[in-house]
Amino acid sequence: MKSSKLLLSGIASIMISANGLYAGSDLWPKNKGEVCWTTNGEIVRLAVVRTLNNHYLIHGTITEAGHKDTLINGNAEIIGDEVMMHTTLSWARVDEVNTYSGIVTLDLTTLNGTYEGLSNYYVKSSGETGISYDGPHNLNYIPCP
Repeated sequence: MKSSKLLLSGIASIMISANGLYAGSDLWPKNKGEVCWTTNGEIVRLAVVRTLNNHYLIHGTITEAGHKDTLINGNAEIIGDEVMMHTTLSWARVDEVNTYSGIVTLDLTTLNGTYEGLSNYYVKSSGETGISYDGPHNLNYIPCP
């Protein structure tokens, strides 16, 4: 639980620094409150909403060629020189349904970082279910397309 809180804090700090966001804003403008990364051929696009102090809500999508967008939400905290996030994702494809809970750690200066987490899955055709570890993976900051 402590590590999730730390991860979210770090991500928010990075976003403020890198995007020149001002701390007095309750809702960041779209061009300042949206942050993007690439990872494993996918584009992660998050909108960030500041709630209080260094506490942020995040929501957005992960776009992968050939698939519907995956929804993502969570929260973030700025902790020292890192942005820490807890993320939750869910998606359904032709033969599988998945949920994912993960931790993201970003460097406040570059917005680059890593993520890892657990996936709960169900394969419709076989009835197979399970939990699998996924990570760590790199996140590479990009200007939002």
